[in-house]
Amino acid sequence: MDALNLARNQDKMYQVVILSVKSDDGITSDQWIEYFKEKKIYVSGFARSMLQSHLFEPTSGVKTLNIAILKAGIFKPRFSFLSNVFQEGKNYNFTAPSADLACYLLKYFSSEDMKSLGLERVVVMSERIEDHESDWCYFRINWDEDGPRLEAQGSDENIEFDASYSFAFAASEEDVKLRDFYL
Repeated sequence: MDALNLARNQDKMYQVVILSVKSDDGITSDQWIEYFKEKKIYVSGFARSMLQSHLFEPTSGVKTLNIAILKAGIFKPRFSFLSNVFQEGKNYNFTAPSADLACYLLKYFSSEDMKSLGLERVVVMSERIEDHESDWCYFRINWDEDGPRLEAQGSDENIEFDASYSFAFAASEEDVKLRDFYL
């Protein structure tokens, strides 16, 4: 993958990673769940319920997903509250991706790939998927010694994240062209 190879060759001090992946048109939540089961990727019960929510919409009509990941270091010395993360994404003109971006990250990138980019945990800053207990729910991906995991968490915009978290947004074609600037 060109973006991954380019990112590996860059100085890890850069705080924005731009990646592009091929989209499989309209993969349903049941298909994602089956895929993760076959690949032995852990999916938490809450993440499974979010995937099966009527608010989860698969990406359709898009051949390539462009992903911008803001590394946690961009927020120092500020805390990484969701409200700060959303604002920082807006400052870069990034937008909220479809929630299935989390699934594509797990499909295309191994734990080793993500570690080579300096990424351990990624929160997908998607459109809101609401549940009965929270203002907002989001997918969180962990790549660690136990293997990749898709988890979910409910929160409000004042939740704080530690420095091991990075945040994924949708990037434009123009952002992809500027990849060398971000990396």
